[in-house]
Amino acid sequence: MRTHKTTILALALILIAAIALCSCNLDATDGIYSEIADSTESTNVTIKSFLGIYNDEYYYLSDEAVRKIGSGNAVFGSSEQIIVRGASLNTTDGSFLVLNQNRNTLTANISYYAGATANAETLDGTFNGLLPNGLFYDSSKIYRYNAGASAILSDVAVQYYLVCGDYAFFSVKDADQNYKFYVIQASTGTKLIDGIDGSSSTYTGFQRIADDDYVLLNYNNSTAKSNLYKLTSAGVSSDIWTTPKSSVPSAYSTQAASFLYNDGDADYVIFKCNSYFDKVKVSDGDVLQISTGFAANLRTADITNILESGTAGVYIAGTVDSMLYRMDIANDTSTQLR
Repeated sequence: MRTHKTTILALALILIAAIALCSCNLDATDGIYSEIADSTESTNVTIKSFLGIYNDEYYYLSDEAVRKIGSGNAVFGSSEQIIVRGASLNTTDGSFLVLNQNRNTLTANISYYAGATANAETLDGTFNGLLPNGLFYDSSKIYRYNAGASAILSDVAVQYYLVCGDYAFFSVKDADQNYKFYVIQASTGTKLIDGIDGSSSTYTGFQRIADDDYVLLNYNNSTAKSNLYKLTSAGVSSDIWTTPKSSVPSAYSTQAASFLYNDGDADYVIFKCNSYFDKVKVSDGDVLQISTGFAANLRTADITNILESGTAGVYIAGTVDSMLYRMDIANDTSTQLR
């Protein structure tokens, strides 16, 4: 009888141990799944700009970090003291510039990283802005990175800027408080348009066609329409180049997204405003035609910027609703990447 009771007690202890072990395994399993879930890519971020592709990895700036497609961990993230305000990627060598703002003092510095896992090299000085193409500025100068902050322009106060790929349009005030316009190529620091007389007008779109041939988009409050103007080293044309079908940039971006496409026969400047893509066919600086039938499935998307992918005729578009799209111009198709 004693042996029978002992056997029952032993079985009971084994059963209790087994239950406890299962409970521990369940907790451990929950932990594993939680870690996997936490490491998946967030779908609740605003993509401020698509930065580019390096080693087949797609990088973008969200509202609080530099991230890449497929990773839940930020490449360069914010903290309790620091918030990431801007970033650029050099798609040739994989280096990054990151603008970090102190949440308490509101001052910002720029760190250079030789790669996504490299240590930071903090540049001397504090800065007001960093463009996605690598140009940056403070209260009186515009810079590019060249083993440190290398000044391109001095004694200027940036009023605003517009970006298209490697090129940027700047409206500045000089030391005499006169408005001046510049176009700078980020990769070389070349001033392609060098301090022509500007104005207080605020343009909302910019696209390069050739070294001395650009287009500016300007919204007219009185007509509630946007107009395109030619920009050259001689200045901004007084005549309206054409009037796009769509009007203003999205509510989430101060700049209309745009890109230049050549189909082998002609150049097309394509702007994405608050609804349509406006596809403008140009030749020698003259408008040949304008249409709005392009990429109809992205008509309602709030696009932040568009960059070349490295493949002819293929572009990558970032959107505020956490999506990246691959646009194939020849086939007029768009594929969601994220």
